[in-house]
Amino acid sequence: MPYAFLKPMVLDNNLTPAGYGEWDRFAFLDGLARRYPRFVITGDEVRMLKHCPVFDRPGPVFDPEVKRAPSEEVRGCSEELQRILAQTLQEGN
Repeated sequence: MPYAFLKPMVLDNNLTPAGYGEWDRFAFLDGLARRYPRFVITGDEVRMLKHCPVFDRPGPVFDPEVKRAPSEEVRGCSEELQRILAQTLQEGN
């Protein structure tokens, strides 16, 4: 069995692992982290599947679609750039 440095999971609002196919928060444990918390809960919603629907292999795998949780603000470089461009276009009209 290969050693994994990251342990991905999907957690509900009670920080309990969500079931397969359920949309909830992406979280992970990082065994190599030294300068940030080893346990991270993101603002992204994902779902874990038992079986890969694309390559017909056993999972677990994540659904390729990732959503931002409704209670979380949009963050990240690409989202910020998109916001700035939209604002600039709106001001130009």
